[in-house]
Amino acid sequence: MQFLDMKVKIMTENRDFFYVKMRDGKSLPVFAYKSPHKTNATVILIHGITAEQNALQQLAQRLQPNVNVFIPILRGYGDQDGRGDISYFGQYDHDLIDVAKSVNNQGYDRIFWAGHSMGCANLLRLLENNLVKSEGFLFLSPFFHPSLKLYKYQGRQETKQEDLYKLKLFKIISLATLMKVGVYSWTNSKVAIVPDEFTENNSLHLSFRLLLSRFIENAKQIHLSKANAPLLTLIGSNDEVTDASKLQAWWEKQTSHQCTIVQDEDHNTILHCDETIRNITNWLKKSIQLDHKHTVT
Repeated sequence: MQFLDMKVKIMTENRDFFYVKMRDGKSLPVFAYKSPHKTNATVILIHGITAEQNALQQLAQRLQPNVNVFIPILRGYGDQDGRGDISYFGQYDHDLIDVAKSVNNQGYDRIFWAGHSMGCANLLRLLENNLVKSEGFLFLSPFFHPSLKLYKYQGRQETKQEDLYKLKLFKIISLATLMKVGVYSWTNSKVAIVPDEFTENNSLHLSFRLLLSRFIENAKQIHLSKANAPLLTLIGSNDEVTDASKLQAWWEKQTSHQCTIVQDEDHNTILHCDETIRNITNWLKKSIQLDHKHTVT
């Protein structure tokens, strides 16, 4: 694995790097932004359909004065073997449980989970199935499930964004239908093309089982009202993927936890704008005792 030689331009100040060994013997790369002030409060931040390291690292660095931030590169995105695929449905659940155990074993026992875009879908699986212990769940520009009537692409069989993203929705639906009748032969078929930060050609083909393993099985079974940890959702008013007003209306039917529309921000800029940092910091302070001398800048 040549992860340390990746070609993406990333910020390296105040950042550690290590591998977490998974239960199948493979290793997952993790970037760690450890607070200069001794604290066991930690955010594990899960990326979306792309690894999006530049944007996530800006968020991590702005939160770093108060909390530790760990960013794993999910299986299929950073590995040299099996890129664009995973070994079985649900493998991401096991990987994230293993990451949490590793972080906890390092002495960080107050863990918050955060996700961006499709990373929020991974967290929803953890939350709904009660797979991890968490101080709270943070959803940024959430893409919870493709069947929810919240998204701007719906009604098209194929979606493109500046020729960088391509989702083969008809193929996804067809494979999902086959799976319902017990046919699993083509689950490793590639159904999406996304930008890739780690290769020369800058594109990554994702398999059906990789994508499906990021979502809960049935969107109708989302029960956010039963969450036993604090929740916070932030979405930009100019989000290109999700209709912010529809998401907020849906969220308010699900739970009384906070959902804020951040004005004039889009799907990615929301990650590091001032209002987002203020909202996250205030939310964290409700659950952890932060030294008020050390505030996010």
